[in-house]
Amino acid sequence: MIRLIIITTLVLAIACITPAWCDSALSSLGYGLPQPAANARSAGMGMVSLGMPDTLGLNLLSPASWSGSATTRFGFGGNFSSMYLEDVFGGDASDQAGLTGIGMAIPIGKDRFVGFTVSPYTRMQYEWEVRSSTDLGASTIGQHGIGGFSQIMAALSTPVWDGVRLGLAVRPIIGKVDRHWREKYDDTAVKSAGVSVSDRFQGIGWALSCQWNQPEAWTVGMSLFGPTSAGIERQTVIFSDGYAQYDQKEEPSERYDLPWDFTIGIGRWIGRHRTGFEAQWQGWDGVEKPAVLTDDFTDALRLGVGWEWAPEYRPLDPLWRIFTFRGGLYTQDHYAVNVTGHQARRIALTGGISIPYYTGKSRIDIAIEIGWMGDKDLDKIAERTIGFTFGFNHSEKWFVGRRKRN
Repeated sequence: MIRLIIITTLVLAIACITPAWCDSALSSLGYGLPQPAANARSAGMGMVSLGMPDTLGLNLLSPASWSGSATTRFGFGGNFSSMYLEDVFGGDASDQAGLTGIGMAIPIGKDRFVGFTVSPYTRMQYEWEVRSSTDLGASTIGQHGIGGFSQIMAALSTPVWDGVRLGLAVRPIIGKVDRHWREKYDDTAVKSAGVSVSDRFQGIGWALSCQWNQPEAWTVGMSLFGPTSAGIERQTVIFSDGYAQYDQKEEPSERYDLPWDFTIGIGRWIGRHRTGFEAQWQGWDGVEKPAVLTDDFTDALRLGVGWEWAPEYRPLDPLWRIFTFRGGLYTQDHYAVNVTGHQARRIALTGGISIPYYTGKSRIDIAIEIGWMGDKDLDKIAERTIGFTFGFNHSEKWFVGRRKRN
């Protein structure tokens, strides 16, 4: 079992670095669409996690919430969604799937954990055609892009005083963004030279999180991500008739910059029910963006409310009696201003269930999201999405010596 988990961790960690498919027109803005989910549990509760800590599931964004019994935790998740896009030219549908993150935490000493997480920070994939008119006649301009940022956290979670935990993390940022452009004229077989720009980037930053938990009462959580500057290795290729006419790699002096990110959450126990509120602010307005991007960045806010009902686990109870049920609502601003000067916003309803196993020490989480993003009048495009997120959290006692027999 341990060997299987280690192998799975390595495979998924490598796969998670490559952002998932995300066929969204609004992902063409900036560095791509932000990804706020801390795990599948938070995805079912309006992206709320800091105000509703969990001693079993791994929070990918807040190591301070790693607490509970001294067991090794392993978790990963993925999602699938179907999207309908509508713009001034018509509508289209697409599907997307990918990983939402992976993590592992190992206990060291009393109430302390060390571990790592890998999760997407942004995702990008778009492809469309735009009609144009030039001196050579009508033409079609094809554009597409793919990539995004991934973030890794190598973290320590430790108690500092009664009911309060602190999480400290080193936060490497890695990723790749590819953008392509080409024009084809309708009345002739002529095609313009194609242009491809590929940016690879890497940087390192830090993260701080804090959790105050009063059992069966109030809970407060906070996380702070420092700004991160990532260096770029850029490859520009100009090709014609299937052959590269120009191919150059360089390291521009400009860099990709990620902003300050501050999140706070407040939760409350009411019997077997939990309710929570979470707010996240990202300071994109002060970010120096690369010249390859023409978008304007502005500060972005995310607000969410969530609810969870968790009955006490009894292995002999009927299956429906041991499910945990969740619900939530959140709204999130896009940090990039589009060509109309408007800041698009996502609004989503969420829900989910949790299925325990291994005598309640592990579980499977399933979440559903129904979301709206963009406005056809204000943004020139609207996206409607229904998505499913799946999470797996397993807990094992590792590195515990065998007792000597008398």
